[in-house]
Amino acid sequence: MDTPFSSSVEWLRDQVSATAATQVPWNWTAALLVCLAAQFPTGVTASIVLADAESAWLRASAAPKKFAAVPNTTAISEAQVSPNSLFELRIVALKGPALVCGNPITKLSDGDDGSTAAKFTIDVILHSKFKFIVDGSFASDILNPNSGINALRFTSAILTKRTPSIHPRFLPTQHMVFLLSPNSPLLSTHFTHSLSHITPQSLPTTLFQLVLKVTSISPPTASSTTTLPRRIIRLRDLKSTRTVHLVLYGDSIKIADLVEPNELIAIYNPFVHPACFEGTHLKELEYGDWTVLFVVSGGDSLKNDENMEPSSKSQSIQVSRSKSSLPIDENGRYDFKWYPNRFTFSDFRPNQKNVCILGTIVHMTNNMPIQKEGRKSDRFGIRLMDEHGATIDLTLWDQVGLSNRRLLLGQTVYVQNVSTAWKEKKDSAGGGSVANCFVVGNEEYGTSVFCLSTSLGLLSSPVLRKLITLKEGTQVLNAGFSARVTVTGFSVPASGYLTEYIHQPCARPLETQESILYCRFCSLFPPIKGVHSLNVIFHITDASGVQMEVLARGRVADEMLGVSGPEFNAIVSGERRVQVLERVIGWSGLVWVSVYKERKTDRIVRRIDAVIKD
Repeated sequence: MDTPFSSSVEWLRDQVSATAATQVPWNWTAALLVCLAAQFPTGVTASIVLADAESAWLRASAAPKKFAAVPNTTAISEAQVSPNSLFELRIVALKGPALVCGNPITKLSDGDDGSTAAKFTIDVILHSKFKFIVDGSFASDILNPNSGINALRFTSAILTKRTPSIHPRFLPTQHMVFLLSPNSPLLSTHFTHSLSHITPQSLPTTLFQLVLKVTSISPPTASSTTTLPRRIIRLRDLKSTRTVHLVLYGDSIKIADLVEPNELIAIYNPFVHPACFEGTHLKELEYGDWTVLFVVSGGDSLKNDENMEPSSKSQSIQVSRSKSSLPIDENGRYDFKWYPNRFTFSDFRPNQKNVCILGTIVHMTNNMPIQKEGRKSDRFGIRLMDEHGATIDLTLWDQVGLSNRRLLLGQTVYVQNVSTAWKEKKDSAGGGSVANCFVVGNEEYGTSVFCLSTSLGLLSSPVLRKLITLKEGTQVLNAGFSARVTVTGFSVPASGYLTEYIHQPCARPLETQESILYCRFCSLFPPIKGVHSLNVIFHITDASGVQMEVLARGRVADEMLGVSGPEFNAIVSGERRVQVLERVIGWSGLVWVSVYKERKTDRIVRRIDAVIKD
């Protein structure tokens, strides 16, 4: 049986494929749905989903346009420029002190030196964040054709209308990067830092400027900590083997379209938050309000010198690939980023990357940290099962594992960008060793985990969900379902307690070891106190007449009861507690119920994971 999410992906994929007259990749469609759900937590309509999907596919699949020469006497049309157009233009002059909206004006042309009158030139008004480039220590280098800032790339630009006295011009955009000659003295005078210079102690006093190599760029995804979409540019230090992520949020994700893998980029003033460190180890940089990127270009960086027309994508995307024609990276791994079909668990082989999978959690292991490269590395194990009963074991490392500690058995997850490799194990029969394929997710691979069982954006969208009756729900196992239910009663769980004292980051019960609180799931002694969390069994029914017992924990129980765990725990009177619980009788609404079987007892557990806004 297909999950509601997989059915929604197939529906949207068919709709967009019909419009685009080509087969749209399954994973691309799934990632788009997840991203839309994060942006619209109250739900989306079919028209919004289709409009966003068709627009996104046009941006992703459009073949590149060349920069066409325009005569000086011909008006350039606003219709030629869309917000998604990408420009790469050569800088030929500054307009001196002239300012528009307080911003300096830079004049562009596709000619070699801008001296040919027949070549069309157009003004681009620089955003105020780039003012230091033309006014500060960078200014003397901006027009040097051999060793300076010789070109720029930008997108999201608005073209003003032509009037009898004013030529059309581009209004300021923050989505701009500058092309820097590899011979530029700026590289030796300004961009002198490496990743080793960025430490917690240096944050308050240092404006960092460093050169790194782009290894890969992630597609837009939903963030686990904010409703804003995000993209990750993965970078490698030139002076060591260290890697780091440059994270872009919200509207700034468009900057990622202006750089390419294997390019060198000089980063001016990246934002570094203290939370970006694990001890002294730097995990990520952020593209901040005053961050500027310079692409260190070679002599062939301007591929279309004779043209000047906007481009909607620098490379066309081919999705009609078979398994045998998948691209292979420098490490011999097959890249499944644009694999056209849904990846099944039976498709797993060694040396695969950018694999995306959908499954239900049927087993989880406690954190098993190890010492790796002189520091502690966390690792969490998850076993996923698909609709056909096939399973795979996934290891989530470090921050990817830590940020997904609140996942629970029975929840359905969509996992982006995992990789595979061989692992040698001793044969239990004593006949040497056997090689097994294992699946890994970490920050280096750009792994993201999205819990579909708690995504209100998906669950609150009628077009993306399927309501069933509780009678039908009794047949669901190792999956989930949404239903309209009414609460008829309550009872105490087998533990005998209506609240648990939990470790907040993972929502698991704390225990005491030698009078010290300990989280067995996270394998640590938490530095902060836990909190009391509700843990109640509700009796529910619906129009089918079936009675069902479901567990409600944490925020879900808080919402249904109208009282938080700490507040309920503070109630001393048993009679008063019963009165609070009785208030839930008669409650009616839409819920998502996750279903799984306990390994030790074979007992089927049903748990409400989300209250859905109707």
